[in-house]
Amino acid sequence: MSNIRSLLSQELQTDPSLLLKISEISGFKEEEINSFLTNETVFLDFGKLLDVIDSFFPEQANDLIEHYIKSLNINHPTAQQVLEYVFINRLDYSFPFLYRMMGASNEENQNFASIYKFHYENYAKPFKYDFRETKSSPTLHAFKTIMEAYTLYKQVDVPTLIRKKEYVEYTINNFVKDEFIRNYYLLHHYRVLMGIMLDQNEIEECRRMANEILQLRKRVSLNFANNAYHCLGISYLFEDYDKGIYYLKKTRDLYRKMPQFPDSDIHSSINLHQMLWNREPEELRPNSNVIGDKHDIVFYFVHKHDFESAKEILFNIDESKISQRDSAFHFYLKGILEDDSDHLYKSIMLFKQIGNKFYIQLPINELKKKGMNPILLDTLLIN
Repeated sequence: MSNIRSLLSQELQTDPSLLLKISEISGFKEEEINSFLTNETVFLDFGKLLDVIDSFFPEQANDLIEHYIKSLNINHPTAQQVLEYVFINRLDYSFPFLYRMMGASNEENQNFASIYKFHYENYAKPFKYDFRETKSSPTLHAFKTIMEAYTLYKQVDVPTLIRKKEYVEYTINNFVKDEFIRNYYLLHHYRVLMGIMLDQNEIEECRRMANEILQLRKRVSLNFANNAYHCLGISYLFEDYDKGIYYLKKTRDLYRKMPQFPDSDIHSSINLHQMLWNREPEELRPNSNVIGDKHDIVFYFVHKHDFESAKEILFNIDESKISQRDSAFHFYLKGILEDDSDHLYKSIMLFKQIGNKFYIQLPINELKKKGMNPILLDTLLIN
């Protein structure tokens, strides 16, 4: 397995002037670098070392990172950075490193590992750790607020989660002094809130969080980036065709690089975006039995003014067996096909019930086309 000490030593033997460049990239003093290269008991800040690896050995990054982590003294302060890094990236050696860190003689590192162990071993359960059992640092307090927010998300308590949004972000920014960990904690927070902000039609806030995630895309798995690109793409549905399709296709391309992950509903997002802007859809799945895919075909026939074909598909869908979200789209399409405002109002009601103020604009815009009072319709977006 590749060793960052050996590779850097080889590079410096060839070109000693690189020492200054390494120092500039990482912020390490030259004497720190020399000590690290000549003494295997010396370890450097993990986040800064990642910058060096990215700059000099990007193709060997995974091996170099794994070797460094597996050889790291678990009592070193940077072990806390590593613990957050391995879990947010779901690396195969996450738990072995965690259990090793549980044995640290450094009490702060051991406490840090205890909190992570509790959370990740009980991931599906509400976060209810008794901090009286350990000495809680400001950083761990911030971690606790994030995991409590995760619990609210899992319990679908979105109103409480939204109310706590600013508190959680404030806590992360003001309690976590380590910049590397702080950025990752913000990423935890943003990946949950980003989609919720989109549903709430808080577009600028959604885009802010998505772009913050993308600032760290070299530090996290592709799954974070594709979620951010997907949210960005959808956010332009009613605003800008070119920007929307750009981000949606970037999302699709990333999914194709990760065959182990389902492609979510990116194909439907592309179809909807293209058809709403009077473009030919690229991602239709005519042989699929998935309700969302059938709705895509219905929308396509509506787009082509082939209402008979659209009705044949839509009216053969059992409305009693589809989810609330699919029902909201279903009655939106049904309202168009039957020219029935009641169906459009039912679509609005269903979108409101699932807390989606973004897609609710679809039936509202259709009612506006029918001459309904725009001020009255806009009030439907207010809780």
